[in-house]
Amino acid sequence: MKVRLCSLAALLFAVGVLSGCKSMTSAEATLAAGEEVRALVTENVADTVKAKQLIALVDAAELDMKAFVEERAMINKKIIEKNADYNANRADMQKLYDDLNDKSKVMALKLAQLHIDMQKLSTPEEWKKIAGNKNRIGGL
Repeated sequence: MKVRLCSLAALLFAVGVLSGCKSMTSAEATLAAGEEVRALVTENVADTVKAKQLIALVDAAELDMKAFVEERAMINKKIIEKNADYNANRADMQKLYDDLNDKSKVMALKLAQLHIDMQKLSTPEEWKKIAGNKNRIGGL
């Protein structure tokens, strides 16, 4: 049940990223979430080896997220270009949407795995402080 909730949180975040954020860009939101989680790990994990491992996971996820945001922007640009082309066929458009959907699913799975890996490295008390009520890890 917990794994399912983690996956759901990651999927909801991916949907939020795809729909865009009006107050800040997806890249800015990702950086803010990463910084917040790093600070929480530093404050709440006493074991420095585990803290470094947790921060390394956050760093890797942040790089994946930045790459995803860039890929999404490129695909969106291609969609806009195809949409403006009256000679474009439906199959080409569908391929772009399918590509975007596939990349979104992969990112959601990566975020779910991050959540699981971080939870495994943390004690229940540490995890409660890191994830908190907002489930910040799904938001990275």
